[in-house]
Amino acid sequence: MSAELRDPTIPDKQAVATLSTEQSTASQKPTLLELSGIWISAHSKRAMINGTHVQQGDTLPNDVQIIAITENRVTIRNQGIIQTLHLHQRSYITR
Repeated sequence: MSAELRDPTIPDKQAVATLSTEQSTASQKPTLLELSGIWISAHSKRAMINGTHVQQGDTLPNDVQIIAITENRVTIRNQGIIQTLHLHQRSYITR
């Protein structure tokens, strides 16, 4: 039986190819974000993005960082780019 010995210090070609493909695919997909609510109190500023409660300094999946939360917008860093998510104003009157 002749078993081929592999040098453990040399990366497995298949593993490296898979990792490279996953990294390039992840970096090409834009992260779609929906701001659905903002809550501001004397003690905290929170928002809901894609159904997740966040506060300043939090990080969402795909390395989306929450930079700032104000009354009607949230500033984020999405894949290294600063973006602003706006809370849509109601176009109707409630009674």
